[in-house]
Amino acid sequence: MIVEREQIFSETDLKNADLFPNYIVVRKQINNQSIDTGEWQGFIKDLKYTIRTTAAKSKGEIIQNFCTQLGLRVDQIQSNQKLMNQSIQEQIQSLNQSEELKLDKNQKDIDSINSKIEGLDVQVRGLDAQNQGLDSKIMKLQNDMDFIKNSMIQLLQNNNQGL
Repeated sequence: MIVEREQIFSETDLKNADLFPNYIVVRKQINNQSIDTGEWQGFIKDLKYTIRTTAAKSKGEIIQNFCTQLGLRVDQIQSNQKLMNQSIQEQIQSLNQSEELKLDKNQKDIDSINSKIEGLDVQVRGLDAQNQGLDSKIMKLQNDMDFIKNSMIQLLQNNNQGL
């Protein structure tokens, strides 16, 4: 009768725990003389045994289903983790390559700047040498001008005395 009762339930009724109590009420027929006390007790024992074995099987099936679902989820998580690891590895390689390119470019820029600085140092040394040469020439010209000035003063003084 339980199976017939469950067939008329809807999906929501089948999930409703209130419709499935944790106990079963069994009533012995009063008017039936053919079922004596021994048979009734045997029937109850068989019913209890059937309920226990069915409950044990149901628990086993539930545990098996959970284990299967758990295994599937573990496999799914592992595959997702592998995909994420591959993606991360690809990103790391890409970042490493871009950083290496930047480092190479920076090193080339530094080398170029160093060579330009060395060229400027050579030019500055050349200009320093020219300045020293000009300084010596200016000193010589100044000495010559002083000599000419002194000579002119003497000539003018000699000329003024002779007059």
